[in-house]
Amino acid sequence: MEPVPFKEINTTLGQPAEAENVHVTKAFVDPVTNMCITKWQGTWRERWRFLRTGIIWLSIRGAGMPPTHMSTEVPFEQVPDMPSHRDRPER
Repeated sequence: MEPVPFKEINTTLGQPAEAENVHVTKAFVDPVTNMCITKWQGTWRERWRFLRTGIIWLSIRGAGMPPTHMSTEVPFEQVPDMPSHRDRPER
């Protein structure tokens, strides 16, 4: 998996000196909730593996497991999509 940039980025998370296989990652940190959001994209091989198994592993270094959330949906408010032809009134 590789970190992917997104427009809401407001900080950079560094790599600890002793850490291996850890990326310097751009992130959004909400100043009110302290929620940290990053965006990742898998290689084709990782995507295929996830599609076959439905499993993804999450590793977090620290004294415990902080609350986490993984999703395929964008966590920021989105501009509504353009109406589709199905949303138009029938003539």
